[in-house]
Amino acid sequence: MISKELLSEVLGEEVFEFEIAEDDRTMLWFSTTKDPDIFQAINIHELATKCKEWAFENNFVIKSFCEDDGEHDGGFCGVAEIGKIRFEQYREHEAIFKACQWILDNKVKD
Repeated sequence: MISKELLSEVLGEEVFEFEIAEDDRTMLWFSTTKDPDIFQAINIHELATKCKEWAFENNFVIKSFCEDDGEHDGGFCGVAEIGKIRFEQYREHEAIFKACQWILDNKVKD
């Protein structure tokens, strides 16, 4: 899904624990930057948008879209592209997270 390191980078705070809520639409996390006894929450699609903004700030443009692959009912809704590199997951936000993880793993450290 998304790594603790990427989540920390995108949110701009040190995340020490996180999970997807039971509704499967909300990311919950605990941070050392804020009160560590109170969880923070963000909609998963809002987080995906923040990830794309983080990628742009790091000089990458992520295009994401749904694509009919002929196999999945209703299409394959998880394609993200960075130039000619393509990331596919079943859900669009998961593809965005995967693309951002690639950026985090491959960007030149200052």
